Amino acid sequence: MACAAVPSPADTVTDEELLTDADAAFPLWD
Repeated sequence: MACAAVPSPADTVTDEELLTDADAAFPLWD
């Protein structure tokens, strides 16, 4: 789900790192 919201970096990052990026970019999702 986070992958859909996170842009290009998501393509090369793992799901866990992606969640970290999403958490930093979208604290509301915490």
